[in-house]
Amino acid sequence: RAIVTKTTLTSGKGAFAPFTMSGTIAVNGILASNYVSLQQQESDTLMIFGGTSTTNWKTSISMQWLSHAFQAHHRLVCSLSTHFCKKETYAQNGISNWVYGPLIFFCWILSQPQWILVLVTPFIVGTAICLSAIEEFVTIIQESNTNSLLLPLSVVSLL
Repeated sequence: RAIVTKTTLTSGKGAFAPFTMSGTIAVNGILASNYVSLQQQESDTLMIFGGTSTTNWKTSISMQWLSHAFQAHHRLVCSLSTHFCKKETYAQNGISNWVYGPLIFFCWILSQPQWILVLVTPFIVGTAICLSAIEEFVTIIQESNTNSLLLPLSVVSLL
């Protein structure tokens, strides 16, 4: 849980999505996701064989979990060194460069024929699981106040 220490008023044109360490935000007492679904179907899970409602296959892979897992590298870097996050950069469209790369990749994957999505889904899910596991491992080490030299060594050994 974070404590707000300072607020500033900023105005801009366009849509803005805050990114939090948890991937969620409470607005007026309502819990909401920081992430969006990249698929056209109205589903909170990854859909394969899109098209009509009779040809869709709803997986059990939550878009929230998938999006959150692919931001693990961002959260890890920020938790290890706040220097990188304080100087965060943005693409021309206003999207954080941490988010922009994975966004472009997933938009490209979703624009491919469905058989490609079926072939790459295990790789995507496997990568997401690995990123989540590394983040969890680093978090456990940080919370246990282990020798600070062990943290970089253990992350390198996982990679």
